[in-house]
Amino acid sequence: MNEFAFIVSVNFIILNFFTPVWSRGIPLTSGSLLVLKNSDSIATEDGIENYVCYFTGLPGRGYFFAVDLGTPTQQINLLADTGSSDLAVASRRMDNVDHWFQASQSSSLSCSEYIQYVQYQQGSWTGRICTENMHIALLNHEDAAKNNESDQKHVAFRVQLALIDQSQNFFLPHKRPSWFGIAGLAFTSLSRDIIPKGQHRTNTHGMTGFATGWERMWLHFRRSSRNHLGMLESLFKQAKLANVFTLVLCGMTQASNSYSTCDYISELSPTSIPLQQMSGKMIFATKTANRKTPEPLTQLYTPILRPWYYEVVLTDVLLEDQSVVSHCKQLNFDKTIVDSGTTNIHLPLHIYARLVKIMIQFVMRQDGSRQWMELNDTNDFWLGNSTLCLDAQGATVGGLNGMPYVLFPFIELQMVSSVYADNFVISVTLSPQQYLRYLGRSTPGERWPGRDCFAFGIQPSRLGTILGSTFLEGFEVEFDRENMQVRGFFDTHFSTQLSFLLNVVP
Repeated sequence: MNEFAFIVSVNFIILNFFTPVWSRGIPLTSGSLLVLKNSDSIATEDGIENYVCYFTGLPGRGYFFAVDLGTPTQQINLLADTGSSDLAVASRRMDNVDHWFQASQSSSLSCSEYIQYVQYQQGSWTGRICTENMHIALLNHEDAAKNNESDQKHVAFRVQLALIDQSQNFFLPHKRPSWFGIAGLAFTSLSRDIIPKGQHRTNTHGMTGFATGWERMWLHFRRSSRNHLGMLESLFKQAKLANVFTLVLCGMTQASNSYSTCDYISELSPTSIPLQQMSGKMIFATKTANRKTPEPLTQLYTPILRPWYYEVVLTDVLLEDQSVVSHCKQLNFDKTIVDSGTTNIHLPLHIYARLVKIMIQFVMRQDGSRQWMELNDTNDFWLGNSTLCLDAQGATVGGLNGMPYVLFPFIELQMVSSVYADNFVISVTLSPQQYLRYLGRSTPGERWPGRDCFAFGIQPSRLGTILGSTFLEGFEVEFDRENMQVRGFFDTHFSTQLSFLLNVVP
């Protein structure tokens, strides 16, 4: 039996603060409606109420959640993206879009003569700026644990969004229900500029934007006086929630009904084969949650550098105690961000190349590695262009004797700590179960039936580091917009080993 076991030096959670919101001259309706389906809501200790929004996901295609838009309402799945801050939905049939928001059927939609263009690491879209009613249902987490949906918080509010009418490589191919819009969960200062319809757009910078330091300073200065209430801020305000949210991304596992855990799948039941769907949750609280937390030593956090992306600082990346970084500036130029909308961990090219070289050497030293695979530095597996597939062994994930996980090393990422002193770091150790992304089991109709397939979850980037959902999966990651921090909590429900490595930086 293989367990989804993570060795974690310190789990952490991302926190941010509330930023000024801005408007672009588009009338926003201030009136909104807050409805409790059951007014006798269940409160936790000290009157704190925690609410859960469940995610569904597809391997390599992100995590999404459902919202209702318009009057009458239309349900749309939105990608949960901490790497951007704009809200947008498909408004017509396009490539890979088979479900969209039908604007003509909503009586509450109000559109402007402004458009927005957003470029991401992969793909782009253009859409008309409108305002619309949004409805989100949040389930009280205590009722979620009891499979009781009687106590839901139904929140309705007005949002600014873009109706996407042009896109390029943005929406992804899919065989199962997917997302047809995006919910940017980053700071509103990251929101892309809008321009009058027909005006030539200026250069913009997307999720992994390659803006220079001066460009970023100018963008921040230019937006500092604007007022724009984003989807997340509107939700916090109308539902009277704390300016904090927590992501629990479970990968190819099952989201547990308990507060913040995943039930990892090491054996597949006949009904779950092939397993090709991910799960997770987003957790909110009516005020800062007074959770049962670990001992004080685990209360480490890393700061968010500035209110745009969730930008953090990595100090080192080690593989089997061997550093692949000559200087931490290499990791963080021009930035390191935490981005749930990106699947993989992306490292600067020269760091990625060194990591892969050392990893191949490690794998080739393991008994049986040549029998199972031939992975040299030119193999497409390392670049994400091919998968590693093994003959399935009944209900066990992967091949015999823990393959392929037992062939691969642990990876340690060190981050700046702000708890004890400036010369301490937080060490987060990733197991092969995390960065070898399980994609599911192939079916008889596919090319290689009856095989479990894996993808390499670390890829090169042109500039900077992206800690994507591969990095987040298995952790409880809290985005505290009030304190500009990233914190982590050890969860005993994970099959996790925890060690505290407060490493002194020379």
